[in-house]
Amino acid sequence: MDPKTRIIKRLTYLGKMLLAAAAFLTLLLILAILTEFYAEFDRERTLLGNLSHLFAVPGVGWRLIRDTLPGILAAGAALFLASNFIASLYELISWREGTEHILRCTFGQSAFAPFIRVEGGKVDAKVSDDVLTRIGGPGSALVYNDSAVVLERGGRLTRVLRPGQFGFGSLQPFEKVYDVIDVRPMRWEYAVNALSKEGIPVTVYADVKFQIDTGGREPTDTTPYPALDEAILRASTCRWMRDPEGSEDDQYFDWARRVVISETEGSLRGIIARYPLDALIGLDDTPVSATDSPRKDIQEKLTEALQSSAASLGAQINEVQLGTIKVEDKVTGQWLEAWCNDWQGWAMTQEKKGEARREQLRERAKAQAQAEMIIAVAKAFQEPVSKDVHLPPRLLCMRLIEILGRSAIEPNLRIYMSRDAIKTLEDLRKLVSQ
Repeated sequence: MDPKTRIIKRLTYLGKMLLAAAAFLTLLLILAILTEFYAEFDRERTLLGNLSHLFAVPGVGWRLIRDTLPGILAAGAALFLASNFIASLYELISWREGTEHILRCTFGQSAFAPFIRVEGGKVDAKVSDDVLTRIGGPGSALVYNDSAVVLERGGRLTRVLRPGQFGFGSLQPFEKVYDVIDVRPMRWEYAVNALSKEGIPVTVYADVKFQIDTGGREPTDTTPYPALDEAILRASTCRWMRDPEGSEDDQYFDWARRVVISETEGSLRGIIARYPLDALIGLDDTPVSATDSPRKDIQEKLTEALQSSAASLGAQINEVQLGTIKVEDKVTGQWLEAWCNDWQGWAMTQEKKGEARREQLRERAKAQAQAEMIIAVAKAFQEPVSKDVHLPPRLLCMRLIEILGRSAIEPNLRIYMSRDAIKTLEDLRKLVSQ
């Protein structure tokens, strides 16, 4: 407030007090004159004659003061009793604070004080006047850019003081702070305890960034956090009060705690319950496929659920990230053991199937090698037979030995020939050579 405005407010305040005092004293003086006029009234005189006689009586001035003094004392006593009553009712420090409140309600403010300062999402108790927080206005308010104030009077919400609002006389008579909303972007990392599809307890860390709904408005230098008035009112009226026997944090749930603890936890539990443990464990490393990742799927579903529920709380979701996933071995040892046994059984079954398949392929290759050997022998004897050429037995044996020797040299056929067959071939070669 500039000095000129301060002087005008001060003079206005003093002028109202002087006018009220003058009117009250004038009324008392008129009553005192009427009282003395009645005491000195003489029917033989006229009205003007009685008035002239009254003011000509010696000591009439002191008598008028004596007659007005009870009224002045009564007014002072009434003000003192009213001040004491207000001080006792609202637990003020002294009756003087009650008197100042009555004078402010009657004649208005003479200065910027008393005032409240709201910063960081709460009322600064060290600077703010205690009378304004207990009783309410008239008073001033200094609201920083990071906070918004919801006012109420007589149990009814009246209006919203926007971020950055600074004004003389911002609080009307008996208007006080109902709630303070932090409009800055917030980030909470919260551990959610959930169950997988098999019923195994897991812990998933969710990182949520959110703030009061801005309605799509861009921040400016004067308004870095352009929150909507409707969103501020909605956020201030969605508080939960829980079990009174718990701690203070458990008792009081404001809009921010509801976004994280209530909405995020409930939504993420329902989403996690749709996935088996093997898919959840793979969230940090490898996706199921190149285009479908469990992490991405869970994150998108959680973001969609939070955006839908946060709107009813006056908030907007800026970003959602999933952290690491943990499994408690002490609590879920039996579940994990059963899960591991299932996978080990599956691995053994696959291994046996692989061995059977390998043996089947081996026998098939052996049969194919033998068939190729037989075909090679048949081709070797087919040409002489077809040309009706007579070959001596020794030559036929040598050709047979040559064909079998080639088969024994090839690696693909040698592995399917037994040692006895190879030894018999060597003996036959020696016999023919002799």
